[in-house]
Amino acid sequence: SLHDALPIWEQQRELIGLQLDAHSAKKLLARLASDHRLRGITQNPFFLTGVIALAKGGLNIPSSRFNLLKEVIQLYESQEGRKAALAGPPLKGFCRFYLEGLAEAMNANAVTLLGQTEARRAIVDVGKSLATDKQLLDAPEPTDVIPELCNRHLLQLSEDGASLRFTHQRIQEFFSAAALVRKLPKLQVDVSARSDFVVQIMNCPFWEDAIVLAAGSFANNPALTVYRALLVELALSVDLAFAC
Repeated sequence: SLHDALPIWEQQRELIGLQLDAHSAKKLLARLASDHRLRGITQNPFFLTGVIALAKGGLNIPSSRFNLLKEVIQLYESQEGRKAALAGPPLKGFCRFYLEGLAEAMNANAVTLLGQTEARRAIVDVGKSLATDKQLLDAPEPTDVIPELCNRHLLQLSEDGASLRFTHQRIQEFFSAAALVRKLPKLQVDVSARSDFVVQIMNCPFWEDAIVLAAGSFANNPALTVYRALLVELALSVDLAFAC
């Protein structure tokens, strides 16, 4: 088609012009013209759609894939009706923890489609962790949590209902990366925990995209460079080329 034959930048301009009012389109195009990192990210239609959604709402548009996904998911969660449902039972505001747990389970099994049994186990593990951390008194049943996540968030059941997946692989990568980022403060102070982290995550090819995504979130943030350095240090023990 004529659209497919257009250079990528022209395709971006065309879609932005169609989706945004003139003022918002001009503002976003000026940002993309000056921010080559963001312009490169939006060559991917999935990310461009997210950027346009943020621009429509007049919201912050980060220049890293991780932080961009974080903003888009936050926008999705804040939609009318959804925010209250995610805050109420059975999720009680902990949907991100459960989604991270499911993403971890998928990565551990090197899959994008997780069976119900493994999914329930992952939800139980997250509930136990939240209870141990005294954030929950009683963890909800996984048979209550999973349907609510599918109804209210970016998770979906297979046609036969036997397994579930994220609505897009980039979403799985984001929650995997978020789970990884959540582990780093403990690893910073608990050297003994690093060996398991290296074996289970850094040495697993299925985690590679999530690791890169997480590392990118620390760029240009002096407060977080210590975690980026830690990731590089752990990666060095596995693969010098990957660490670079």
